[in-house]
Amino acid sequence: MPQSPPGHTALVAMVAVAVAVQTDADAVDPPPPSAAASSAQVVNLLESPQNWAQSQHPPPPRVHFEPGGTIRLEGAQTPETPVRIRYARELPFLAGSILTFAVTISKAGPNSEIGLQLDGIRDAENRTVAVRFFPRIPAVQVGNRRRVFAYVAEDAGLDRQFDVAFDNNALTVIWSGEKLLDLPVRCPSGHIRPSLFARGANVRVNRLGLALTSGAVAPGAGSVCRIDAGLRTMRRLPDPWPFYFGVHYSRAAPDHPPAAWKTVRGYGGPHVALPPKENRSVPARPGPFTGRNVYFSLADFRRYSRWGNGPSMSVLVPELIHCRLTGICPLPAVRLSGTARAPQSLDKDVLYWALRDVHEKFPPARRWLRWQWGNEVNGIGGFDPFHWKARLARTGGSPWPYFNRKETADAYAEQVLAPAIEVVRRVAQDVYGEPTAVPVVAGSVANSYNPASRAWLRRVLFHRIRGDAAPSLAGEPIWKYVDVITVHYPFARDAGADVMQELWREYVDSGKVRAVWITEEHGRRGRGPVTVVRRGMAFIDWVARHALSAQQVRLCWWGIDREKVGGRARDAVQRIGEFLGDRPLFERSRDVPGGRLYVLAATAGDGRVQRLLAALTHTKKAGAPPQRLDLAMSAEELAGRAVSVTQFVYSETHPPRKNAGPQFRLENGVLHLELAPSPLQGAVLILAEFGAASASSNR
Repeated sequence: MPQSPPGHTALVAMVAVAVAVQTDADAVDPPPPSAAASSAQVVNLLESPQNWAQSQHPPPPRVHFEPGGTIRLEGAQTPETPVRIRYARELPFLAGSILTFAVTISKAGPNSEIGLQLDGIRDAENRTVAVRFFPRIPAVQVGNRRRVFAYVAEDAGLDRQFDVAFDNNALTVIWSGEKLLDLPVRCPSGHIRPSLFARGANVRVNRLGLALTSGAVAPGAGSVCRIDAGLRTMRRLPDPWPFYFGVHYSRAAPDHPPAAWKTVRGYGGPHVALPPKENRSVPARPGPFTGRNVYFSLADFRRYSRWGNGPSMSVLVPELIHCRLTGICPLPAVRLSGTARAPQSLDKDVLYWALRDVHEKFPPARRWLRWQWGNEVNGIGGFDPFHWKARLARTGGSPWPYFNRKETADAYAEQVLAPAIEVVRRVAQDVYGEPTAVPVVAGSVANSYNPASRAWLRRVLFHRIRGDAAPSLAGEPIWKYVDVITVHYPFARDAGADVMQELWREYVDSGKVRAVWITEEHGRRGRGPVTVVRRGMAFIDWVARHALSAQQVRLCWWGIDREKVGGRARDAVQRIGEFLGDRPLFERSRDVPGGRLYVLAATAGDGRVQRLLAALTHTKKAGAPPQRLDLAMSAEELAGRAVSVTQFVYSETHPPRKNAGPQFRLENGVLHLELAPSPLQGAVLILAEFGAASASSNR
């Protein structure tokens, strides 16, 4: 998957762990002034230009202070000598102090570097420590240690973000939640003076802040966050939590179907596809579109991999049906006919018999199986009709100029999606007697947070079919035959709910399609459990606000099995899904400065709350979390009931922490919870389970 487009390469380097937790509530009582020392004291080093001293090398310095608190360094014209600016004052550097550093690189030469020098911090050889980033390699270097890494596909248009954490006399560089390198360091004077530099690159410094705090931020003494968690004030969702979420590649044991999710994309593993060549050992069948003979067996419709072939669809489809799971089957390796000089289009005859064999042998597949016509088709990884990937292999360069191209949108609509629609409708008619019996799922669009990706999707859906590859649909717009559109990473930016609402309003509210599904979220850029909590809660909050069903919207996590510094994302996916389970679900949320509080209630058969989940998610803004969370329910709801509470604290740069015995009490229909110290730029997950006994207990 590709790199950032030229002119949009970006880096965010964070020295340490992030930003303080803020909660959301009906009311937040601030701490008294005497409590200020217990909260995160964050100094924004970009607020006062007079605190910076510009270097005289080279003269004159190309440094500009801009409105909004950013600094621009124009180093692109100085490939040999860096443009440098130094903070004019010494800053206290306490144990666990946090320096956040975020820049956007608008232009970078072949040997360019940008970075942050930390005068006052020394390595084992008593040299001043500098964190250097080489955007064109890409690589990061501290001292003599260098680590080359790969860009992440979902990074397009986003900042490159690094965390450089100081802990136990060591400096650790973290990228996308994974450790790149570490280095023993010390700060003998207890003070630092940062310098910013750029060589061969134009850089905008968006954030530089020093948090004088330890790795965990103590709650503000006396601060209380209160929210009404009674069912009457909450929004009921049409479906339970697991029906809105899915994972990738997992197989279910027939006697133990998963409780945390109800959708699997790529069930049975990646690369489930049509056979790479015909199987001449099976009887020939006439193709309904060209009349030529087709040699196909359902046993050949399986996973093909250099690590070994997997089970066929004759095994996988009945498992899905038995476990009542929705299986999304992406067909990125759809068989194309044609040559390098001739237009390519789907081999409709082979696809017809592949789909017909599945649906004839397993008729319930119309409910549980969804054919997705391509993966990230707006790039060159999933659909490359003009052979740009081969050109890049010869000439080098970035693949981003070949993303979201108009000619690719037209080619995908005409050569893949239109003939696929024709195949699906023919199979549905021949097997079920109704051409719309099998839903049509459009191929996924990468990086939907990017307006250019959404414009590409619009061009596909409004494309009028010429009919060369699908003559029965000539003259019709594509959207007329699509049931589900699929996108990736709308929540990679904070405005994910706005992206989803835009897609919903334009395509579903208008009656053009029936559903919008997110078939990849988290990704390689995700930071583990903290990302699952942030994006999962933002998604379900948007769902609840519009009372959408799991048929209309759902989200599939991808990349959740990688070990991150902050833990494994799958653990949070499973924990939340199994805790809420198949119970009726209610939700409420509110903003507060620097963060958001989400509350979800799952009810039992008697209609009373059985399980309550509260999630505090934190943005990169500074601020201390509350000391206590008050969940107001009702005296009748809580009367005579036991409650057990567990807290999980998630971070981008530290392993998860579990507090199995937090302090709490029930009083006059309110559950009072004492909150554990929270990491900067983290999330807190609180799970409360209500029983029928007469005494309360901690778990």
